[in-house]
Amino acid sequence: MKNWSYRMAPQLSGVLLLFALTFPSRTAMAVSPDDDMSARLPIHTSHSSAGASAAALTHLTATSTTAEPVEVDELGLLAQPALLHQAMAAAIHAGHAAGIRVLLPVYEKRQDADPAMLAYARAIDARLRKQPGLAAAYYNESLYHQPSAHGIRLQLAEILIEDQKNSEAAHQLALLPAAMLPETLQHRVAGYQSLLARRSAWSLQTGIRILNEENINNAPRRRTAGNWTFDAPVHGRGLAWDADAAKLWTLTGGRFLSMDISGWGKHYIGHKRYDDAMLRLAPGLGHADMANQLRLFPFLAYRRFGQRIYSRNAGVRVQWDHHWAPRLKTMAAMEAGRQIHPRRRFLDHRSHLISVAAIYHTNAAQSLLLGLDTYREWDTPDVADRFHMHSLRVDWARQWPNGIGARLHFNTGLRTYRGPTLLTHDDRRRDHILGSALSVWHRKIDMAGFTPRLTLSHQRIRSNSALHDWRKRQIAVELQRAF
Repeated sequence: MKNWSYRMAPQLSGVLLLFALTFPSRTAMAVSPDDDMSARLPIHTSHSSAGASAAALTHLTATSTTAEPVEVDELGLLAQPALLHQAMAAAIHAGHAAGIRVLLPVYEKRQDADPAMLAYARAIDARLRKQPGLAAAYYNESLYHQPSAHGIRLQLAEILIEDQKNSEAAHQLALLPAAMLPETLQHRVAGYQSLLARRSAWSLQTGIRILNEENINNAPRRRTAGNWTFDAPVHGRGLAWDADAAKLWTLTGGRFLSMDISGWGKHYIGHKRYDDAMLRLAPGLGHADMANQLRLFPFLAYRRFGQRIYSRNAGVRVQWDHHWAPRLKTMAAMEAGRQIHPRRRFLDHRSHLISVAAIYHTNAAQSLLLGLDTYREWDTPDVADRFHMHSLRVDWARQWPNGIGARLHFNTGLRTYRGPTLLTHDDRRRDHILGSALSVWHRKIDMAGFTPRLTLSHQRIRSNSALHDWRKRQIAVELQRAF
C-alpha cells in the first residue's frame, strides 16, 4: 500500500476528529430531511487545498469513542464502513466542504454508500469545481431520495440562481414550505425571491446634463482654407438627457427574451437647428449561465437633427459577456446595420462594428476598463465617403471612503477614408481622433434621488481636411439615477 502525502492530513484529521467528538451522540444514518445544511455551506466556498484528492493523504490519527488513538488510512476507512459513514456525516453536518471533498473518493468506493449522502457530497464537489449544471443534477438526485430535505432544496435553488436558471430556481423556491422553515431560512428564501423578481422587472436608468458647450456646430479651427470661408464656432447652453429601459423575460434552461429601449438628446437655447436626439429599440433573445451571457438582438434607431428626421438605422447585434474571474469580465460584440438619410441620400451607407473590452475591478471601489473597436462605413454613393476607423478607449473609476468619486475617460482613434475630398487634394482624408473626460461627484450629495456630477470633456479631431479639423470643450452638471 502506498503511503499518502502529508499535505492533506490536517483536513482529514480534522474531519475524523470532528466525527470522534460527536460519535457518542450519532448513529449511522442518511442526511436528515430536516438538516439545514445550506445554512452552514455558503454559496461561494473556497479552500486552498480543495482540489487535492484522497490519494494525497497520509496516515491519520483520530480519537475513538474510548478516546484511544486509532491509525486510519484509506484501507482502514474502507474496512470500517461505520467509521467512514460517520466521518462523511460529520463533515456534511458541520458544513466542512473541503473535508467532504477529501472523503468523497473513499466514500464512492463503498458499495453500500448511502445514495442521498453520496449524491449530496458529489453536488458539493461539483459546486466547488464551478460546474453548476453537474451540481444541480446531483442535488436533484439527492432530493429524489429525500424529497423533504429543505436544506438541500434551498442549495439547489441557490446554484440555479448563480447559473442564471431563473425559472427553475423560482420553481424550487416555491416548493419550500415557508411556514415549516426556520426563521433564518425564511429570510433567505424571501431574499432569493426578491432577487428573481428584480431580474425580471423593468429597469430604468436616466440622466440629465446642464450643458455649457463651445463649438456646437463643429466649426473648423481655421476660418479659411484657400478660397473657402467657414462658419464661426457657435457657443451653446442647454439641456441634454439620456435614458435606458430594459426588461428580461426568463425562460427555462437559462434562455431569456429581452427588450431594450434607449435614447438621448441635446437641446440648445436659441439654437434649435443644432438640437439632436435619437431613439433606439432592440428586442432580443439570449442565454445566460454562471459565467456567460450571449445575446442576439435586431435594432431600429431613429435620429432627429434640427427638429427634422435625420436618419433611420436598422441592423442586428450579437454580444457575448464572459466572467473569467470575480474581478475580471470581458465583453465582445459584432454589429451590422444599414442607415438611410431621407433628406441627404448621399450619406446613406452600411456599417460594420467589432468591439472587445475588458473590465477589471482591483477592489470593490476601483475599476479599469480597456476597449478596442473597429468600425467601417461602406456602400455609400460616393466612394470617397467610405471609411474604416480603429479606436482605443480607457476608463478608470474610483470611489474613496470619504464619499468622493471620480471617473476618467480617454479615447483615441484613426479614421481613414477611401478617397480624397475637395480640401485634401489628391490625398485620402485621415482623421486622428482624441477625446477625454473627467467626472467627479460625492455620493452623499443627493437631489431628489439624483447624484450630481461635474464633468469636463474635450474633443479634438486632427484632419488633413481643413473642414473637418476641429475641437470643442464642454462643461456639464450631470444628474443620474437608476430605478
